Amino acid sequence: MKDAQYSVLARNRPIRVAFLINTDFFSSRPAVLGDTVDSIVDWNHTHWGGRTNPIIFFSGNSLTKEDWLHLDVADPDCISVVGPITKDLVTSLDDRFHPWGFEVIEKPDANGFKVPHEAE
Repeated sequence: MKDAQYSVLARNRPIRVAFLINTDFFSSRPAVLGDTVDSIVDWNHTHWGGRTNPIIFFSGNSLTKEDWLHLDVADPDCISVVGPITKDLVTSLDDRFHPWGFEVIEKPDANGFKVPHEAE
């Protein structure tokens, strides 16, 4: 039997992180919302591929059709949610995207938003 040689080509790609922000959580604290958004934008600006990471603002217990479309296009590897989220929505996101990282930050740190440690 002859030994065959094969070439395998692989390319790196940036980790895709979707940021979901529950605006209801910040209704009485707009300054904290601003700081959180600034931290997310700063993180995206300093990481490879960050400009393609969606930042989705949602309210209530569900996402709009447009939000789902943005997430479908982004196909995130990791999802970071700031503010409370229902178990049903977590299940829907997990079933649809199968992210390897899923983080829910119910109370942002006083020092600003911390990105998921898996995405570092």
